[in-house]
Amino acid sequence: MNLFWKSTAFVLAATIAKLTLDKGEKDIALLLSVFACAAVAGSAFLLLEPVMEFLLSLGDLGQIPEQFIGVLMKILGIGILSELSQSICADSGNASLGKALQLAATAVTMYISLPLFRWFLELIQEIMGQL
Repeated sequence: MNLFWKSTAFVLAATIAKLTLDKGEKDIALLLSVFACAAVAGSAFLLLEPVMEFLLSLGDLGQIPEQFIGVLMKILGIGILSELSQSICADSGNASLGKALQLAATAVTMYISLPLFRWFLELIQEIMGQL
């Protein structure tokens, strides 16, 4: 939780600095935003480490293959990074690039989810065969 408060303070300081720089140094202000986003995303991933451990233990309990828990974590990471990147694109005046990135993130999420969907389908077919 302490990491969250530090991240919040960092974001507020970066926002104030960006607003100050926006008046004359827009390029540096954008770089500051990108750096701040990357730093906060890094801390967010540190906060997600216990969640990963919990999901792995939950997967063991439900006999879910570990590779599928990895797929879920990849999907989470793609979602977080694409959302941040889309916001940065919008802030820099390139909202259409951000939307294109979201489309690509959706496509790659669907692609990496295929093994998970196949596993669910096999599981459903197995259950239906047992009825």
